[in-house]
Amino acid sequence: MKKTIIALVFLASRTWAVETINFLSSNADTEQQAVIRYLMDAFELENPGIEVDLIFYNENDLPDDILQTGRNIDPHLIMADSRLLMRLSYRRGMDHSFTCQLMNTLGNDMYKGTVEAFTGTEGCFGLPYSAWLQVLWYRKDWFGEKGLQPPGKVEDILSAAESFYSPENGRYGIIIGKDKDSYLEQCFLHIASAEGFNLKKDGDFFTLDETELNTSIDRYQNLSRFTPPGAVNWRYRDFFMQNRAAMLLYSTFLMDDLAMEKIMADSLTGDNFTELEGADYDPRFFNNIGMITTITSEEEASFGSISGIGIFEGLEGEKKDAVSRLIHFLYRPDVYISWLHMSPGGMLPVKGSILEEDDYFRDHTGVFSRYGRRRIITLVESLDFLKIPNPEELMATPGNEYEDRDFLNLIYESINAPGITRIGLSEKKWINTPVIK
Repeated sequence: MKKTIIALVFLASRTWAVETINFLSSNADTEQQAVIRYLMDAFELENPGIEVDLIFYNENDLPDDILQTGRNIDPHLIMADSRLLMRLSYRRGMDHSFTCQLMNTLGNDMYKGTVEAFTGTEGCFGLPYSAWLQVLWYRKDWFGEKGLQPPGKVEDILSAAESFYSPENGRYGIIIGKDKDSYLEQCFLHIASAEGFNLKKDGDFFTLDETELNTSIDRYQNLSRFTPPGAVNWRYRDFFMQNRAAMLLYSTFLMDDLAMEKIMADSLTGDNFTELEGADYDPRFFNNIGMITTITSEEEASFGSISGIGIFEGLEGEKKDAVSRLIHFLYRPDVYISWLHMSPGGMLPVKGSILEEDDYFRDHTGVFSRYGRRRIITLVESLDFLKIPNPEELMATPGNEYEDRDFLNLIYESINAPGITRIGLSEKKWINTPVIK
């Protein structure tokens, strides 16, 4: 005991040369911040002489705002969505070479789609860390009653949506976005990815393929005919929860709503829509729900969002070594699982080896135990087919005049104005304006 106390006194009295890592993160939830702070404290205990200064930012902030968050700092690391990191890499500069070196040391078990989401023309601009996937949730019992196969193909989705559409009886075929918001964009991009739509590099500029865009818009317009009336947004998931829709396109953030009665209660109220009176919790509902992540048409496509770690340029010597130590710590299985469990379903692993860890399936909410190991594994493995057409690349193009909502506006106007011959982007220098026929 005396030797231990003497050792602790010696360590406490020793003067360390401190390397501070400024780490930006968008995890604004108080409980999540507490978990991250706990993990950083553990890292500092294991690495005397390195301190982690956590700076939390609003994920809706623009890049320039994020880089000036709260104080005048020199950022070293940032945890952010792949689309935001793409923009930051052009605004501030990411260390592509160092990032690629670290990628090679973290193992070869990262899903292909997640690595591609962080690979640009200059190489790796970030390290994949966690993901959410978009799921086509559907009523297995209803499909069974009609003798329909699971809706894995775009044609099958369209056919089923029409088959179940019965507004006179208060039933709709599918819930997909129709409002001018991010929910519309993510629903559209999932369908469009299956149709082969992506951004094309043309010299210094990215362009949109007119044929693929038109095909995708046509598909989406047809699907949107079988939704409830009005500007459908994420809140319309209530229709699905209250037995009023056969299919719902929504992210894996819905997993706990479907699995946990106290969380599902938020969608069983009659307060949000005059057409919905509210419904009692049905314990059979969960077992009647099917999950499809990979939609097929011209291509197989999963869609989602990948958060990753960006490393800013300018790191040298001991600072660079400190950052390397922190990144390897964050991918250590026990630490990684603790981070992912902050949001079961909303944070899926990008490394296949984590699915071999029993602890991963023991989240504190009990959500994963309801779905079962096999369904979770099938879900996560869809990350191999992940395709994220990235409108943010348009903003990264030299000399562009792209504004934040231009791509969303293009999709919204196209879907809601059939027959329009020109999108209001003709003056933009960064894009070959498509003609919608």
